[in-house]
Amino acid sequence: MTNNALEHILSLDKENLLDILHYFAQGIEEITGHSEIRIYMEDMSEGALVCLYTPDGELERKGARIPIHRRDNHLVRAFLQSVVPDEVPLRAGSGNLHLEWFSQRNLTRASVFPLKTAGHAIGILSLDAPEGNDKILDLEARNAVKDLCARIMPVLQRAHSFHQQIMLNRHLDRSRKRDAARILLAGAFKLDMALDMTSILIPVESPVPEVLREERGGYMDVLAAASREPADLPVYETLERISLLEGKSLLSRLVAQEDGRTIRRKGAPEILFFGDILDILKEKFERWEVFHQLSLRTLLMIPVVNESGDVVCTVNYFTKRPHHYSASDLGLLKSHAQALGIGIADTGEEHLEIRVLSEIEQLLAEDTTLPVFLNRVVSIAVELVGADSGSIGLVRELDEQRWVVVDTDQEGALSGAKSRGWRKASIPFLKVGGEELKVNERSVTGYTAFTGKPFLCNNTREEAARGGFYQNLSSLVLSELAVPIRVG
Repeated sequence: MTNNALEHILSLDKENLLDILHYFAQGIEEITGHSEIRIYMEDMSEGALVCLYTPDGELERKGARIPIHRRDNHLVRAFLQSVVPDEVPLRAGSGNLHLEWFSQRNLTRASVFPLKTAGHAIGILSLDAPEGNDKILDLEARNAVKDLCARIMPVLQRAHSFHQQIMLNRHLDRSRKRDAARILLAGAFKLDMALDMTSILIPVESPVPEVLREERGGYMDVLAAASREPADLPVYETLERISLLEGKSLLSRLVAQEDGRTIRRKGAPEILFFGDILDILKEKFERWEVFHQLSLRTLLMIPVVNESGDVVCTVNYFTKRPHHYSASDLGLLKSHAQALGIGIADTGEEHLEIRVLSEIEQLLAEDTTLPVFLNRVVSIAVELVGADSGSIGLVRELDEQRWVVVDTDQEGALSGAKSRGWRKASIPFLKVGGEELKVNERSVTGYTAFTGKPFLCNNTREEAARGGFYQNLSSLVLSELAVPIRVG
């Protein structure tokens, strides 16, 4: 690996974990000639090794992880013992996702390296190979890999710690949302004395591979519930995902998923009321056993939709006896559902965001060059919101035309800043303007610079197809958010 490449890794900061792993893998390939590389990092909130790098991003997109309790898995053993043989078999202790991956690529063995700091491992590097009699790596190559691992560990450990804070904060965010939701859900009992149970469902990431997501229809799960009978809650509050595929669940009559968005199903009413669930449940919808066990009789479902038309949550109101709601009752419960939607949206990551803003303020006070400052800001923003990549463009005026400039030339020299830039081609100059621009001149970024207002494009393909404000720079980008940076 060249000194310039190593220096680039060492120049990256704590917000750049995925960049570090990407360039680290490039260095490993340069040293060894092997491209079948996987990198896992520990996630103590899940008790697992989580895949954060494969050559084409397939395993990490599918959420691949190895539970640390699987001591029959050789990567777990290497992680725990920090001492491993030259090669290990791959299939032992592997789940279906990994077994499918190995079979597709004809991989049977691996050379593994614990990523160690302060005497213990925080991750695992695996160089995979097909069956063969020759060694995957000779002694010289193994020593070179170990040396590179040791040299990048300080920056990798710092980035891993920051990433863990982000992940933990997201777990805490859900916990805070659940606590807030429970308080608001219990308030419904004071609005209508007939209610016996209330619950709130929120969209969740699909646990299936991306190619199957449209076919499987998306999911929601139970964030929280409240009941007049506390013993009902453990039965109802399961981790079970509820399918939005039409006909699979009662929820699917009201809510659907299209192009990764959770929306109200076309033709569905504003709210949905079932006067006798037990009669409907003869059709054996998902969770019918739960409803039957709890003797729930009626169900009122109210979806909460944001300004973009996305369903942010669905609130359920149950009774155990026959019941009908008056117009005034429905008005109250609609307001209650809206309050729940706002409540869980406003309860979140404010503590971490405040700390991050404080770090940015500190950067401003330091004698930092503009490129370094912009790179830190965009890297923090990308990590904070969980985006795949990001950039900061500067508005320049050339020949009496305003442009948003990120790359100053086709070789990728930067005027602005890019995070995880290896996921993007060189970004062309983007014209600042609105409807007056030709379709092929339009972009989300240029439109945001023109209006001075944030612009969220939930579906880039749809936006491009209708001649809207999206310029296709990568087929991998499915959504884009642009936010203006104002002066004064």
